Amino acid sequence: MKLVSWNCRGMGHSSKLNAVKDILSTEKPNIFMIHETKINEYEMGKIIHKIRNYDGIALQETGASRRICTIWRKDIRWLQHQQKYQHWIKTELRNKVNEEKICVFNIYAPNHYRERERQLCWNSLKDILLHD
Repeated sequence: MKLVSWNCRGMGHSSKLNAVKDILSTEKPNIFMIHETKINEYEMGKIIHKIRNYDGIALQETGASRRICTIWRKDIRWLQHQQKYQHWIKTELRNKVNEEKICVFNIYAPNHYRERERQLCWNSLKDILLHD
């Protein structure tokens, strides 16, 4: 399985969309995580649906830099469950052939946040992992 993670620092320019398409067509990752999309969830959804053979989900939080997206190859995997929190997306995917489950956390929590916000982020992750 191939996983790609990219801090793109904004998807608003056409060159970034072209870069995403290039990465997907040349590398063909099973899962592609994008950080700092700087566009809203609706706009990111429109971009995802334009990308052939891929599907995905986006998280829009307050502040443009905290916007993230997880994309997967829909010919290989299907979405079983998703969960969003302030700083992360949890995506549970199933393999279409052997039903193998994979769980991916796409996290973007800049280190300059106040200690309380950082603690809330990690506590939320800990709670999810302990109850799964």
